[in-house]
Amino acid sequence: ARDDRFGPRWEEALRQQVRRRSADGQLGEEIVGVGGWWNDDGSQEIDVVAIAGRSRTPVLVGEAKWARQANADRLARQLRAKAIHIPGADADRIQLLICARERLDAMPADAIGVTANLVTLADAEFFAALNASQAPAFINDWTWDNGDPDNVMWSLFSAPRAETRLGYKNER
Repeated sequence: ARDDRFGPRWEEALRQQVRRRSADGQLGEEIVGVGGWWNDDGSQEIDVVAIAGRSRTPVLVGEAKWARQANADRLARQLRAKAIHIPGADADRIQLLICARERLDAMPADAIGVTANLVTLADAEFFAALNASQAPAFINDWTWDNGDPDNVMWSLFSAPRAETRLGYKNER
């Protein structure tokens, strides 16, 4: 199904957001890296891990769900249980990040929740918003020749490419 194919791209989009927030100092001054994590046998996977300081201590773990809504409390418990497998992580002190497209139910008070407002605009509406500085985040300049979302999402979030005419550039 198409929704199954967006999951890995959604995870990378969340990692990119954590990288931007880390660079701005919004997630702490000491974050030196953000990525995903798997244990040696692949039985444990965490979508987002932020490490801090010279010791590269894990300080934040995150789960990205492409689902429209998710039970954040259940995901937080699962995430904390997986975090104990990361070398150097203190599962009781690590910051949790939970992401779904539209809604997070039962959000724990000690976790960060992320949702998105995905909007498609006609060109005229988009450029009017852009020119009025009302487009806080956008992706433009992509066309695709078939219905495969991987054509678009993979390029946006992981492949190096030239800067677009509107100034987007994949820094990775």
